[in-house]
Amino acid sequence: LKLCQDQVVLSPSLDPTPSEMGCGSSSRRRQDYAPTTQTDGEDATPLKEESETEAPLSDEQSCSSRAVPDTKSAYDAPAVASKAAVREWLPVGSNFDTHEERYTIESELGDSGFGVMFNISDAQGSEFTARILPRECRQAEMLAVEILAITLIRQEARRHATNFVNCFAPKLHLVGGTNDGKWLVLIMERMVCTLDGIHQLTSSELRRRAWALARTLGCLHRVGLVHADINPSSVLISAESGFPMLVNYGYGMALSAWSGLQALGPDDGTRILALTLEFAAPELRRQYKGGHRLVATPRSNMWSWATTMQSLVGSPHMQSRLGLGRVLSNCAEEDPKDRPVCFQEVAGGLEDDSVLDWAQWPQGRRTPTQREQEGGQEAQLVCEAFNLFLALQAPDKQDNGAVRPDIAVTLATFGAACHFLGEYDKAEEATRRSLHMFQQLHGEEHPLTLNSKSNLASTLHKSSNCAGAEQLLKEVTEARERKFGSSDDCTLTSKSNLAVLLHDSGDFPRARQLKREVLDALLLKLSAEHPRTLRAKSSLARSLLGCAVLAEAEQLQREVVAVLERTLGAKHSDTLHEKNNLATTLLSRGDFRGAEQLKREVFEACSPVQNARRPRPLIGPDEELSVTFRSLADMEVAERHLREALELGGTQVVENAPGARADGALQCTQKLSDTDCNIADLLAQTVVVDPPRAQKHECASANETLHSDSDRQFLSDVLRSA
Repeated sequence: LKLCQDQVVLSPSLDPTPSEMGCGSSSRRRQDYAPTTQTDGEDATPLKEESETEAPLSDEQSCSSRAVPDTKSAYDAPAVASKAAVREWLPVGSNFDTHEERYTIESELGDSGFGVMFNISDAQGSEFTARILPRECRQAEMLAVEILAITLIRQEARRHATNFVNCFAPKLHLVGGTNDGKWLVLIMERMVCTLDGIHQLTSSELRRRAWALARTLGCLHRVGLVHADINPSSVLISAESGFPMLVNYGYGMALSAWSGLQALGPDDGTRILALTLEFAAPELRRQYKGGHRLVATPRSNMWSWATTMQSLVGSPHMQSRLGLGRVLSNCAEEDPKDRPVCFQEVAGGLEDDSVLDWAQWPQGRRTPTQREQEGGQEAQLVCEAFNLFLALQAPDKQDNGAVRPDIAVTLATFGAACHFLGEYDKAEEATRRSLHMFQQLHGEEHPLTLNSKSNLASTLHKSSNCAGAEQLLKEVTEARERKFGSSDDCTLTSKSNLAVLLHDSGDFPRARQLKREVLDALLLKLSAEHPRTLRAKSSLARSLLGCAVLAEAEQLQREVVAVLERTLGAKHSDTLHEKNNLATTLLSRGDFRGAEQLKREVFEACSPVQNARRPRPLIGPDEELSVTFRSLADMEVAERHLREALELGGTQVVENAPGARADGALQCTQKLSDTDCNIADLLAQTVVVDPPRAQKHECASANETLHSDSDRQFLSDVLRSA
């Protein structure tokens, strides 16, 4: 589990003090968790936490909830008024036009969150579901949050792709405004009803839907978001697949509160804008009754999830008969500390073969090309939603010519969202604009300005502009060191980010020096077993490996593995990642047997059940073992693990005679786009290839499967020599 993919920092408020930026103590600081290690040289540096003090909310944004039968005083008046306006101006049977198509409203889907959900059709008879809401700034912000959340969790699911559906969020088609300028429209795949609109669900159907929602909420928390309004009307049933689709993310936060793609710990709080009291966790009810800000955590979502499922199942006796009693009761504990740690744990308790059979892809598993196209389309929708919101916030300056701070914050959020979605050109443009505005508002050394520079450096790094990124990070590091001191958290984070950039640029000596400075500073402040210290040790070990200082790298990695095994357990994902890193170091030192033992431990922990439907990585452990056995010159075992990896990735290889082995190798390489192009090296070295066939097909196989010129040339050379 990668807790942090990039070093992007978002600023939660417009004018924070140093403590609000993570430069001092904060009672709402996110907890540090065990380090996440990667083998690609990228550090998992912590992002900044949310601000402890925030600007007062307007009346329209105050703690409110949707109407529930026993809480008539909890109506969200603006939301009710906006829904009434939509129903009045767009009754069933009427039409509305967008810039692409004319749509006809067929029926209302139900009272589901903000806006009104309608089933619609276009002139060609294609059927969709649309969320329609007034063209207002607040509504546009909630719509942007909805689209951003759906896009991020679908992207997270694609990143951890399996042979079954592992995220249940609707496919989006269009976002925009109607041609008359009155309404905002989000069009998604066709839905048939809400979850509470289905009657007489069987026990297996209830279990499947509970598992599907738990998987989706797990994805949501991994991208740094919570759901504010989990209830049966927030779950729609897809007309195409019959799967439950979780919606209504718009109340989950203000755009300025998003702190980046950082996984939430079980008790990490995020301010939400509204809730449904009937399904709200006890701690949220107490906040509401006391007039406090609403702050939800992943464990708050567990209560709402359990209450939602209990409302469908009925009595505790019936829950026990259906096999859901213990899982639901654990998630509905009064004390949040007594609830499970994460939704992965909850989903694991519900998962069985019948659930995985039900969750198979309706039209077969999508290829990487299809997944990439989907990701590009969704990223474009996020950009369009932000542009709508910015248009309603316009102009950039106030009447007196001063820059508007809210526009700067929105642009910063927009830039970070584009960065995480891989739209680096748009991310650079938005971040440069926000940086210029922060410089005008606050000067060069204000925390917001420095954060914006750091974000821009991260985007330039991803765009391969390493020189520009390095210059910006040096400026940020020097400014923070002058302002806060060399041992401050902000300064150490900047140094870590700069070290990552230098490491990725191949400057291992300078990266090693900076990482050692960070580690020494952390050891003076924290214990040797603190998660941040362990992360710094793991990061330094990777740079030592790049500098060929193998003995020290091995020592640091063994220290980290020992602590993680003692504190998190031998099968925890962080422990397995660090074991994998240690095995790589042992391979570099020539200790093949030690590497084999570690790789086997990782492999066995990742695949306790030999079943291709289980959520194993597409290549992962099998590929790693193949590399190890290749180093041991045990080519037959290496080939077997390699083929298992390819089969898990959706590629079937069958040979009945030695003469067919070349065809098998070529079939594998031609289908590599469905797994991972770096496997070409393993294929070429572990499969016996017939030279004439290799020469005949070398160009076709190389050009069809590999993406870079160097990889094409490498495979061609190996096939020719074989």
